[in-house]
Formats: sequence, structure tokens, C-alpha cells
Amino acid sequence: MEILSLKDSVEKDTFFRKLPNLTEQLPRQIVLKKLFPLLTSALEYGSAVAPALTALLKIGSWLSAEEYTLKVLPTIIKLFASNDRAIRVALLQHIDQYGESLSARVVDEQVYPHVATGFVDTSSILRELTLKSMLIMAPKLSQRNLSGSLLKYLSKLQVDEEPAIRTNTTILLGNIASYLNDGTRKRVLINAFTVRALRDTFSPARGAGVMALCATSSYYDTTEIATRILPNIVVLTIDPDSDVRSKVFQAVDQFMQILKQSNEKSNAGDTAHAGSLGLSSMPGNAGLLEWAMSSLTLKGKPSDQAPIAASNSVRPVTTTSAASSGLIETPSMAPVRVSSSSDFADAPAPPSPTSTDGWGEIENGIHEEQYSDKDGWDDIEPLEEPKPSSALANIQAAQKRPVSQPKPQ
Repeated sequence: MEILSLKDSVEKDTFFRKLPNLTEQLPRQIVLKKLFPLLTSALEYGSAVAPALTALLKIGSWLSAEEYTLKVLPTIIKLFASNDRAIRVALLQHIDQYGESLSARVVDEQVYPHVATGFVDTSSILRELTLKSMLIMAPKLSQRNLSGSLLKYLSKLQVDEEPAIRTNTTILLGNIASYLNDGTRKRVLINAFTVRALRDTFSPARGAGVMALCATSSYYDTTEIATRILPNIVVLTIDPDSDVRSKVFQAVDQFMQILKQSNEKSNAGDTAHAGSLGLSSMPGNAGLLEWAMSSLTLKGKPSDQAPIAASNSVRPVTTTSAASSGLIETPSMAPVRVSSSSDFADAPAPPSPTSTDGWGEIENGIHEEQYSDKDGWDDIEPLEEPKPSSALANIQAAQKRPVSQPKPQ
């Protein structure tokens, strides 16, 4: 450790990868008094590489809560400002070990501004890990960062080129909905889940949209359920994916039950809370946060990157492709495209008299040309145009036929 600066990158990497096991073999007092200070210094001044963070966290777990706050957290906070992508990946991979120890003020003012750069990184693995870290950071963010900055990034990620990231964005939004204020929830949730998620060509993304609607059902009034939610999920009862269909039928039952309860209370004369009824979740939905954590975890293998709930079996089509840049290459999930007449991805949803175009004011600064028609931010068109009769069809065909010019004599 004392001559670490004289070693090349290969020797440093080899040493720090072996260090966590070596610390188990050395006397603990020597590790804490001699090795630990050298390790923190090497990380702060850039002579250590990303694997050194694993050793730091392992040694830090031997300290008391007070010593951990004084000796370990300052080093970790400084590392968030690093431009080394490997360091940033290592920090996000281990955030569950130290994230709870960070104060809300530190997260909001010092950590989040650096972490947020990962949302627009060219590496898909870094975007995915940044998304996962928000499950821990979101409860500690101020409304300014939460409703402003974070939702802007999530709005972009919901149309990301990686299907897994689009799916996990919907899952994350369903998990952090309780931290949003009422106005933001009214403006964002239904549009994000119905207009985008339910129209995604990737079947797990559609399933995530249905589950997110069910998990946040207590935030919708009966008018929103009847006019904006049910019309959009009922069309998925003929979805090509059986797992999506099963979720949809459960969701329809749940929202219909809410409407029935509202009707019973209205008939009984108790209209005070008739418009704000909601069930906590549908069966199997109480563990949505845990499901999101497992879905957001990337291990570098196609089977581990599929954003699928642990309790559900989905069969996405996977193709391996390298990330556009960065240290890590991850397989990308190819969207499932069904060409049958029941493919709802291109079928417009019923008109929504109360729907808004997009996520409202949080869309400021986002170029509209980045999104295609499938993003679902345009006005919702009728589900199916009436077919003209055969006679009318012949007339219309004749009207489209070019007029022939008379031949000269």
C-alpha cells in the first residue's frame, strides 16, 4: 500500500481484487489502524482502482455506526464526483450497503447531482444502475429534485432504446409515487402508465404498466378510473402475451371493485369519500418494491437482465449487442413485435376527455422529435374506425382512381 503509486494499473487491479480476502487473514487491529487509512487515502487521491471500494466497504462494516459515518462516508461522497466510469459503476452496485447511512441533505445536495449524470450516459449498464439507485435515493430527495429533475430523466428513460430500461422505469415510477405530491401524481402517473407503458411493444413493459396502475390505485378517483384507466387496460385482455393478459384481468377486477364500493357508498348517502376510494394492491402486488429490486439488478448475463418479476414467467426475445460506449457490454432486449391483427401496439386507445398530453410541465426542455408516435403523448384517437359498406368502398375507390385523358383522334 505504501508503494501503490509506483505500481501499474494491472498490478493495482490484481492487488485490490485480492484485498477483501486478505483482510480476513490479517489481524483486525492492523487492518483498521494501518491498512484502512492507506486505503481511504488511495481512493480519495485516485491511486486506487474501482475494486478497492469493495475492500473499503468490507472493512467499514467492522466499524461502529459513528466511526462509519466519520471515516467511510466522507470518502464515498467524494468518489461520487469521480469521472472514472468504473468507480461510478462500483458505487452504484454497492449503494445498498451504504445508502441508508447517507443523510437526506447529503443525498439531495452532494450525491444526487453527480448520480443524475448516469441517466444520460451512453452506457446502458450505467443508466440501469442509476435507475436502480433511485429506489434508495428518492425518499431522501427534496420535491425540487424529485418532481423536477428526476421525473424529467424518467420521462426520457421511458422511451429508451433498451426495453429493459423502459420496463424498469415504469416499475421505479410506481415505487416512488408515494413520495410525489398530489399535483404531480395527477399529472404524471396515469399518462406514464397508460399512454406509454401499456402501448410499449415489449410485453414485460406492458405488464409493468398494469402492475404499476394497480399498486397506485389509491391515488385515482372514480372518474379517472372509469374514463382513463379501464378503457386503456381492457383492450389488453386480448394481448398476445398470456402473462400480460392475466395481470390485466386481475387489474380489471380490482378497479371494478373500487367502482362498486364507490357506488354502494353513494347509494348509502355517504358521498364524502366516494371519489377517492382505492384498494392497496391486487394479489401478489404487495411486494412490488422487492420485485422492482430484482428486476433492476443486472449481472451481465441475458437471463439476469430480463426485467421480469420473480413470481412471473415471461419469454422475451433476447439478442446480444454491445453498449454504445463504456467499460461494460450488456445484452439488449429486442422488443417483441407481433404482426397479428390483435397487436395493440399500433392500435390507438379510446379518447380520454381528461387526459393531458405528456407529463405536463416536466416535459419542458425535452425535444418532441426524440419520441415516435408509439410514445403515446399525442391525443388519443378512437380505438377503431368503422369500416365502410361495400358500396361506399367502391365509391371511395373510384374517387381515388386517376381520371383518364381522352386520346387525340
